Amino acid sequence: MKSSIVKSPNCSFLKMNESERDIGQEILDAVLEIKDGGGRRFSVQVLPPEAVAQQRRDFEAFMQSLGSATDAQVEEFLAQREVVEPEPELQPEIVTKLRQKIAQQLA
Repeated sequence: MKSSIVKSPNCSFLKMNESERDIGQEILDAVLEIKDGGGRRFSVQVLPPEAVAQQRRDFEAFMQSLGSATDAQVEEFLAQREVVEPEPELQPEIVTKLRQKIAQQLA
């Protein structure tokens, strides 16, 4: 499912945050952090095609084992989840719009 909030070029929240960023400073800060021994490091391993194919088969078998749920079962499960407050960085207007979109999809 694609999020229209993240992908929408008309989203004022994203435009505001992007216009306030100093990308050059962010890169400089990251480089200095890495030089000081911090930062995040990732290692990547290339897997042989046979291993990738096996992972795909394992995943497909796992998905098959999950089965399916009726709409009523999904509704019941979702009704049990914990309701939490939105992140403080989220603008109330964005939260309201998102909740409205979710409600529209459920209607």
